[in-house]
Amino acid sequence: MKIRVKVLLLLGVIEVSSPLIVADDRPPIAASAQTPVAAAAPVSAQTTPPTSDDENVITLMPDYSWIFVPYDRAIERNPKNAQAYIDRARVESIQGDQRNTDRALADYSQAIALKPDFADAYLARGWVKRQKHDYKGAKADFDKVFELSPKSADAYAQHGDLLGMAIGDFDGAIADYSQAIVLDPNQAKFYYERGHFESGKADVSTCEKADFEAAIADFSKAIQLNPSDSSAYFFRGLTYCYLGHFDRAIADYDNAVKLHPSCPLDERGLAKFAKGDLDGAIADFSKEKNCFLCDVYRADVEQAKGNFEAAINDYVKSIQSSRIQPMDQCHLFLTLRRLHLDVSPAGLNMATIRNGKDPWFKTVVLYLTGALTEAEFLTQVEPSAKMRIAEWRPRSTPHGFALHMEDFKCQGFYYVGMMHLLANDPETAEQFFKKCLAAPLPFDTESLLARAELARLQAKN
Repeated sequence: MKIRVKVLLLLGVIEVSSPLIVADDRPPIAASAQTPVAAAAPVSAQTTPPTSDDENVITLMPDYSWIFVPYDRAIERNPKNAQAYIDRARVESIQGDQRNTDRALADYSQAIALKPDFADAYLARGWVKRQKHDYKGAKADFDKVFELSPKSADAYAQHGDLLGMAIGDFDGAIADYSQAIVLDPNQAKFYYERGHFESGKADVSTCEKADFEAAIADFSKAIQLNPSDSSAYFFRGLTYCYLGHFDRAIADYDNAVKLHPSCPLDERGLAKFAKGDLDGAIADFSKEKNCFLCDVYRADVEQAKGNFEAAINDYVKSIQSSRIQPMDQCHLFLTLRRLHLDVSPAGLNMATIRNGKDPWFKTVVLYLTGALTEAEFLTQVEPSAKMRIAEWRPRSTPHGFALHMEDFKCQGFYYVGMMHLLANDPETAEQFFKKCLAAPLPFDTESLLARAELARLQAKN
């Protein structure tokens, strides 16, 4: 099973091209749902320092050592100016390092001490606390924003992110974003984020079609409000894949690439693989230069096509680049056995997986290497899968990946089918491949490989 859900990380660059004036009496800057500004984004650095007669223009040095000077001066002139502390904290928070994050937290706290009813300060401090994994503290700050500014859509959005991303409460996150949309119905990002939590809720728990359809509706609304958002097209395409609408998914991926040419091509390749356009899938995997798993994906497609030697070459290439996943080592193991080749090429170490900590991969390898009988393996599919789900679910987010039992059942049936196929028992193999394909998710590597094996078997009859 691959990680199917990929974060589309479109790193922004912050450029300061106009004078940034720090005024003692300027009004508060309204916080956004992403407050402070894109903490993950690097700050654009230039090498020319500011001139002495234009000290309000900030040109960022690589070490950023003097970037805070205008803010420090504003605080020196008026130590009781809460807004000056907020402004400095915003710049501190975008640096991303621990020291400046701690300074930002201190500055937000000082602003609150000077102005206890400053809702923006609580909102921004809650964001920093969340980044520091102080979820209890972040929630307390967001709750304070609700008290001071009950109609703050941004506060509901931030609170929703906290519930969904940090705690895993997708229902709570959806409710918060729904309230944010009621308060500000024209914010594309609110629909976009709610769509993530809706698809994530379905993916993690019930795999309910209604949740995926709700996510698609939200991504569509986000696109309507912001047609240039490539991410919304990308994630709507991914959600279409979960519903088996591969043509629609490919169309959305095409739009994402048009809007953002550096958009990853691997998910489009997977959609083409699922659709049955194997040549198109290989073309996308071959074009994508920054894909961690594209050699593996291409190997899986080559295997589906029956090009087993090409598949082995790509699997081995992935081993040599340390990119191969444990399940793909299992695929390589089976392909080598299929061609009666050495099952221990350089780098393929099934014992490492067998003795590892992951209960699911360990169970599969024990079965493939003969340490478990088929009956023992089938009885352990569900308990070992439950152990892995329990381990990974706290890390499962709508921006990451999720696990559910049907994936593991599908994989288990595929591996049993392959063992029967290699034992020259095509009739039983066919039965297990059909069981694999009966799983509700059409977007899993093992189900796609089972489909290819089943087609080859039926072509022989």
